[in-house]
Amino acid sequence: MAQKDKVEADMLEEGDRLTEALIMKEKLEFEKEELEAMAEDKRDEGRLLEIDDNFRDLELEVTSITETLDMLQETLEFVQSKLNQVT
Repeated sequence: MAQKDKVEADMLEEGDRLTEALIMKEKLEFEKEELEAMAEDKRDEGRLLEIDDNFRDLELEVTSITETLDMLQETLEFVQSKLNQVT
């Protein structure tokens, strides 16, 4: 039972990380749209490049978190099936 609780806690933690990453991605998308709406001579091209780099990092992070959540889901299903066999 303790292992099930740990897996569920880990899933919640990863879910929180995923939420934070998605919120950050939305903020960056909004900032990028604002910058791109500016006149070309007033745009901060360096910041646009930085935002693109951050997007790539966030995509990697989201992929990693999603894979971890999938693995934790499989672990939870396995632990739950073992608990069901015992009870």
